[in-house]
Amino acid sequence: LPSQTAAMQPAGLSMVSLDSTSARAAFLLLDSVGDCECARPHLELRARGATDWQEMPGDCADMTLRGCLVRGLLPDVVYDARLRIACAQPELTSNWTSIDHPLASRPQCAWEASPSPMGLFQCADATFCSTSSACCGPDTGGVIRCPPGMLMCKDGCVASDVGCAALGGVRPC
Repeated sequence: LPSQTAAMQPAGLSMVSLDSTSARAAFLLLDSVGDCECARPHLELRARGATDWQEMPGDCADMTLRGCLVRGLLPDVVYDARLRIACAQPELTSNWTSIDHPLASRPQCAWEASPSPMGLFQCADATFCSTSSACCGPDTGGVIRCPPGMLMCKDGCVASDVGCAALGGVRPC
């Protein structure tokens, strides 16, 4: 039987924290997966000091992508990360590539710790409104917490899948 060629080890892995619970991973994969069948990136993270690695599913396991969004991180935690190319034949799976620098998730902002109760927008003057973040106008001090499922931006709240570009970017803590 001819010998089979293993997948090449990923050439690089980097990560940047986006907020207290998510990060963007970018990886450099070489052209050859050898004789590997069903090749896929296999990204794992673990909190510093922990023993168990956690696999990152979803887009992180898509061979056509060179990066992914990692969700479900704990706030204010330092993570180690590693990546390999996993194969249907375990003996052809590549070696691990480790992250160059540890990933530090951001501390949790006050508005991330608990969303506004009852699905309402909370204004800085401690009032609540239900229509949109615009109802917390200048006379109320602006919006300080969004309802569940919304993202806090510099200039208001948006659905978390829309993003903050139109509202001045993500609000810093």
